[in-house]
Order: sequence, then structure tokens, then C-alpha cells
Amino acid sequence: MARIRRIRRANPAWKIPAATEREYRSVLLRMTDAYISEVKASLKAADLNSQLRHDGIIDDLAAIWGHLKAVSRSLAGEVVPQLPRMFTRVSMYNDKQWRNVIKVGTGFNIPASRDTSDSGLGVDAYRAEPWLDRMQDVWVSNNADLIKSIPDQMDGRIQQLIKSAVVNGSSAEQLADQIEQEYNVTRRRAELIAIDQIQKGNAALAKQRMSDAGVTSYIWRGAMDARERAAHVAREGKVFRWDDPPPDGHPGEPVRCRCYASPSWAGSIFDIGE
Repeated sequence: MARIRRIRRANPAWKIPAATEREYRSVLLRMTDAYISEVKASLKAADLNSQLRHDGIIDDLAAIWGHLKAVSRSLAGEVVPQLPRMFTRVSMYNDKQWRNVIKVGTGFNIPASRDTSDSGLGVDAYRAEPWLDRMQDVWVSNNADLIKSIPDQMDGRIQQLIKSAVVNGSSAEQLADQIEQEYNVTRRRAELIAIDQIQKGNAALAKQRMSDAGVTSYIWRGAMDARERAAHVAREGKVFRWDDPPPDGHPGEPVRCRCYASPSWAGSIFDIGE
């Protein structure tokens, strides 16, 4: 495709991969709920109502935690192999969004990620994306650690609650209420991990793809709703450089950030002038 002057247009919004986000959330909640059910059954079998005043209750529960550790490893082992496929879906959706942003914003059409067809722009080399496999490996590894931490953190907190109940003389009913609260905390954390990690993966892909195209700066864009952080609302429409991020990071990097970077084309391979 010949490089010709085109009329600059406003870049379209860069959408998040909501379907993959929902899938990941569902997968993590199923794993978490299955583990919580196993914990409930194990603690019921331990008969905390009658054993809470037993001097050896902590030792008696050691075998239960050993069993639960094996259960958590098994459940996580069912989820972790699904991570590469999820990252691939995020990458494909992100690439589709990137190509749409380029087309609408500059008028250029580029091939899909790792497409060997000739675009005529000399961008085939950057479309090979040699960094993509490494980025996937890092994302999968980080998420595998987070997944394994979901039951581990809950176990640690519940064990501490039981120990505190024994020391402080709490009733079995009070302990049961505290443990139930931990179940709810754990479910919320599983949801947060799913949403946040999909957004972080999407943001990392956007940053790398823009950088590959010579895009050195971007315009901060956000959801502009009641849930958006005040600091992020204040950045709306402002220009930032990739090598000089805001205090809490680029769009999509802060926890549960739904903002996105809209590319500034000046100096990039898609620079069409004013």
C-alpha cells in the first residue's frame, strides 16, 4: 500500500477484552468455590463446636491443612493450563483493536499480528512480534502464582482465626462468622485477580505494539464515570510519554484501571502529518 497523505481523524476508543475477562472471572470463582466447599466440609468434620476448647486442636487440624493443601494444588492445576489460551485471546482481541485504531486514526491498514502478508508499509518486521511469546510466559507465570495464592492466603487467615479463638476464648459461633467473612474476602480477591490481570495484560500488549510502531507518547483516556479515580480523571486528554509514566503507572497498569492509551502518531511509522 502506497504511503499517501491522509486526513487525521480522532482515534476510536480502545476496548477491553470483556469476554475473556468474564471467562477468567468465572474460572477463578469456580475454583475458589470448590475450594471453599472443601474447607467447609473439612472444618465440619473437625467438629469445631466441641473441639475448640480441646488443648490439641491445633495439632489435630494440621492433618486437615495438609489435605487442603493437596486439594488446592489439584484445583490450581486445572486452571493454570488454561492461562496460555486466555492470553492468546487477549492478544488477538488487543491486536484487532490496535489495527482498528490505526485504520480509523490514520487510514492505514496493517496485517494481523504475525501475519506474513506484505502491507507495503515496511511494518512486516514489527508485526512478527518476537516479544509476544516471552510476554505470554511472564503473564502466565505471574497469574499461576496469584492463583496458587488464593487458597494459601485464605488458609493462613483461617488458621490464625482458629488460633486467636483458642487464645481469646471466642465461641464457636463467633469463629464461624469470622471464617464465613474470610470466604467472602477470598471470593472478592479471586474476582479482582481475574479482572485486574486481564486489564494488565491488555495494557502491556497495547504499550508494546505502540512502541513497536514508533509511538513514543499517548493521550490518556478513561471511562469518565463515577468509578474512575480522581487522579485519572485529572489526566483525561493529557499527553504522556511511554518512557515517563505517571506516578501509579500507564493506563491499565494500576489495580483495576480501565483507562487506555490513545496513540499520538507524531514521529511514528503512521505519522500522517497535520
